[in-house]
Amino acid sequence: MVSLKTVAVEVESKLCRVMAEAECCCLLVTAKVK
Repeated sequence: MVSLKTVAVEVESKLCRVMAEAECCCLLVTAKVK
């Protein structure tokens, strides 16, 4: 059985990656607009 802590850590790291990618996209778009 997978512990909740492990799941939480995995979800958190996935969220971090998604957020980082989104931020990168935002920065790229902002740079292009300027």
